[in-house]
Amino acid sequence: MRRTGRGLCLLSLALTLTACGGDAVRGQAQTFASAHELADAVRANLVSKPTANYTFEMDIGGEKTTATGTGRFFAGSRAISMTMDVRGRPVEMRFVDGTLYVRQPDGKTWSVATPDEVDPATQLLGMQLQEMIDQADLSYALGQIEAAGVIWSLDPMRPDAGSTMRYLIDLDIEELIAWEQPEGLPEEVANRIADRVDTVPMELWLGPDRFPVKVTLDMSEVVEASGSGGEGATFTTTYSDWGAPDVIGAPHPDHVSEN
Repeated sequence: MRRTGRGLCLLSLALTLTACGGDAVRGQAQTFASAHELADAVRANLVSKPTANYTFEMDIGGEKTTATGTGRFFAGSRAISMTMDVRGRPVEMRFVDGTLYVRQPDGKTWSVATPDEVDPATQLLGMQLQEMIDQADLSYALGQIEAAGVIWSLDPMRPDAGSTMRYLIDLDIEELIAWEQPEGLPEEVANRIADRVDTVPMELWLGPDRFPVKVTLDMSEVVEASGSGGEGATFTTTYSDWGAPDVIGAPHPDHVSEN
């Protein structure tokens, strides 16, 4: 039986919405000796071309959300812009230098989302937005793969045009929790999940130049095991235009409000 007092960041996001590294390799046709080696190979490419455009799709219990943006995914200098539609209204965010900025409805001013918000609803919203930014962030996905991933298959069909390769990866849930060390998930829920779920399936699609084309994560089994009553939780991020202009920056200080 597995026991843990911690929870998964993405699980917290999935449960909230529904309610309102490993080095082993299984299989034969592998081009990398381990998940760690796979993550390192992708990171090496990011040195020369760290920026790309992306589309992020989230399906929680049949409720779909789509976001688009640009990211600089090089570790140590990551920055991400994201725009999405929330109940018919556009929401724009920027994550720069460790700070999450959210554009206000007036379209001119920005607020800073901080983890020490006094209002619980505002604090929860800030956590949800940060978790969405993390899921779209390639460097975050590479950290998950490196810390908890096991490559169990390389799709021999090469389903996309050219020589795109699809790596099927299992993320060990205990190792993933230990790496993320998130807060906000009740201990009894975390224990229930750890007892019932062994791995979280992830797919990483690499183009012939070893730049990512797509990353998918399926948290459905984890959500079901949590007992929240939710059904289905999948996350898909597609990347394009590697080497796109790096235009991501923090808003001008004069346009940032205290709250």
